[in-house]
Amino acid sequence: MIMKKTIVIMVSALALVSCNKFLDMTPTDRVSAKTMWESTQNAEYNINYLYTYIWDLNSNPTTIGLTESLTDEMKYTSYNYNALCYIPSEMAYGGSVLTAGYVDSYMGYWGTLYTAIRQVNEAISALDTYGQMNDNDKKRLRGELRYLRGYLYFELVKRYKDVIIYKENLQEITKDKAISPEADAWALVSEDLHYAADNLPARAAANGRLDKGIAYATITRAMLYAERYDEVTAAADKVLELGYALEEHYYDAITKTLAQGNTETILQYTFDYASGITHSFDYYYTPGGDYALIDSKGGAYGVPTQEMVESYELAEGGFPNWAPWHTTSGTTAEPPYELLEPRFAATILYNGAIWKEREIEPYVGGTDGWATWKTDKEPKGKTVTGYYLRKHVDENYDVRTSGGSAPFIFIRLAEVLLNQAEAYVRNPKKQEDKANAIVVM
Repeated sequence: MIMKKTIVIMVSALALVSCNKFLDMTPTDRVSAKTMWESTQNAEYNINYLYTYIWDLNSNPTTIGLTESLTDEMKYTSYNYNALCYIPSEMAYGGSVLTAGYVDSYMGYWGTLYTAIRQVNEAISALDTYGQMNDNDKKRLRGELRYLRGYLYFELVKRYKDVIIYKENLQEITKDKAISPEADAWALVSEDLHYAADNLPARAAANGRLDKGIAYATITRAMLYAERYDEVTAAADKVLELGYALEEHYYDAITKTLAQGNTETILQYTFDYASGITHSFDYYYTPGGDYALIDSKGGAYGVPTQEMVESYELAEGGFPNWAPWHTTSGTTAEPPYELLEPRFAATILYNGAIWKEREIEPYVGGTDGWATWKTDKEPKGKTVTGYYLRKHVDENYDVRTSGGSAPFIFIRLAEVLLNQAEAYVRNPKKQEDKANAIVVM
């Protein structure tokens, strides 16, 4: 009798143990790959994180300023050591600490890109292994991931040319895998982006996610680098078939959001001040006078050059004669700013331009001020060229706030058309007539 009671007690104890939560081995701080990839909703959450690489690869280089400032289009204002402008000034004009590693840290991204590529390949493999969603959703999600891999490899190949190719077969990823020829890398970029274009929905059905218009537009950019010109022109035609159209006013193409009906933007990153989703672009590029008016200093991180100004045509066609403004004796004549094409005033703020209901004063003693480049190592909002940037700078931005909320345009129709025009010209077929027929604002 005692033995029977003992057995009953032991069985009861085992039953209690089997239900005891303390012995549940399911991790509470993570989920399995199967759980994360078996449903459409969970898979989208995973891919959302990978989307951030698109933003990072466009925003990180702005740590050294707009890349236009590495050309004759813009100029960094400061050359003071450890000032924000110091790094780009060294990049553009040379300096004592400019080394290969230094350049790679700010412009290279070899390690960052391979980390991102590994994560995308792991995601494709997991989707193929665990995905239980319907076939249409699975193809769409795979299209998003293939787009991301194609985009990442494009960024890698255009920097380094010969790269190591890894795909979603994780068993083929080895430490000492050989570098592939540049042509093979461009073939992978093309294959991935075309797969995305074939399997992603049009914008109206994409619910804010990657769509086929974005894929085709990216093909025009990537394949221009690859010198695969027929692919560029064909992809541009596909973009036009999807219904994108140039905005009537140039500034609207840059400032309007998709929600406001921007017909030209193809890939856009939007911000929301109320939600705390902001950027610092306006803080760095706003005219210095905006800060001077509240007894503060800031803005004018980089400013347009005279070379940039002189690249604009007259509204009636042709170029003005800028010679009088390049003489040692100078001239008292007014520069022909008012006669230039509309894109000029939408891009550059000049002496007398209206900004926030005031006139820009980019001269010594003016509200905005003037500084001598390199001699004045900390201009603190003063221009070193006589100009300020207007394009992408939000006129509604209040310098007393902590962040800007104007949209950032990654790709718009105007670029696609210019890519197509360039492809027609560079193509061995020499189709200049087709290039000249393309009208771009």
